Amino acid sequence: MNKNYLKLISEWKLFASLLKKQWDESADSLELTDEAEVKRRIWDGVVEGINRSRRRGIRILTRAGVAASIAVLAVALLMWFPKSSGDEERYADAPDEVWTSVGPHNYQLPDGTQVWLESGSRITVAKNFLDDRRVNLDGNATFDVAKVKGRNFTVVSNGSDVVVKGTCFSIHNGAKLNLTLFSGAVEFIPSKGGKSIELHPSELLTYNATDGKVEVKEIPRSLQWDDGTYRISQINLHDLVDFIESRYDVEITVAGNVNQNNLRMTASVRYDEPVDSIIDRICYVFKLDCAQRGKKYVLSEGGN
Repeated sequence: MNKNYLKLISEWKLFASLLKKQWDESADSLELTDEAEVKRRIWDGVVEGINRSRRRGIRILTRAGVAASIAVLAVALLMWFPKSSGDEERYADAPDEVWTSVGPHNYQLPDGTQVWLESGSRITVAKNFLDDRRVNLDGNATFDVAKVKGRNFTVVSNGSDVVVKGTCFSIHNGAKLNLTLFSGAVEFIPSKGGKSIELHPSELLTYNATDGKVEVKEIPRSLQWDDGTYRISQINLHDLVDFIESRYDVEITVAGNVNQNNLRMTASVRYDEPVDSIIDRICYVFKLDCAQRGKKYVLSEGGN
C-alpha cells in the first residue's frame, strides 16, 4: 500500500473522528430515546458516504467536500431543534440554548414537554436539559409537562420556582405572578424564601414579588386547557372576568346595572388571542358596551 493512500485513509479517519465528535457535542443535549435510532442512521449514512468516496479513490477532502458534509450535519441537527410556528432567535455564543419569541409560538422541548410561549416572552433551556429539567421563563407561557420517572420539571420565573412532576399549568407575569393549574400538581417556591405551596387542579395562585404575599383561590372546573386553547363551558361573567384579568394583566370593571351571575358563556380562547378580541366577543354575546382606557375596561349595559 503506497504512502499517499495511507495518508488519505488517515486523513479520512481524522476527519470522521472530528465530525462525529462535533455531532455528539451538538446533539447530546437534544437526543431523545425514541429518536436514537434515527440519529444513528443519519450518522451511519454520513460515514458510509465517506467510505464510498474513499473506495472510489475520489479525493474529496477539499473545501467543497467539507462544506457538503457540514451541510448534511446541519440538516440532521435541525431535526432536534424545538418546533415552532414562526421565527425565532438563537444565541449560539450563549452558555444556554435560548429561544426568543417575536410572536406566539408552540415549542416541543427535548423531553416531549409542550410549551405555548406568548408574544414578547422568552424561555431559556440549558444544554444539559435532559439531565436537569430546568427552564427559565421571562413572560407568559403554558406548559404541558411530559412525565419522566424520578425527574421533576422546574420553571424559574421572576425569581420563583415552580416544581412539577408532570402536569399542565400556565404562568403569567404582570404586576403579579399568576400560576393556574389545570391538571396534576405543582409546588410553588416564592422568591422571597417563604414557605413552599402545593397547588391542586383548578386553583389559581397569585404572588406579589414586592411584598411576598401569596393568594390561592379556586377557579371554575369548566375552565380547562386543551392543546393551545382554553375551553370555557357555561362560565358566568364574574368568573370570566377573573380569568381575563389574571390571563392578560388587565383591570375590568362591570357596572352595577349588569347582572353578572345570570350571564353565562361557552367559548374557546386561543392562547395567542388578543385581549380586545375576547372582550369584543363578551360584549357581543351579552349585549354590553365597553369603554377602554389603557389596560382598564368598563363593561356596562348596552344602549337600546
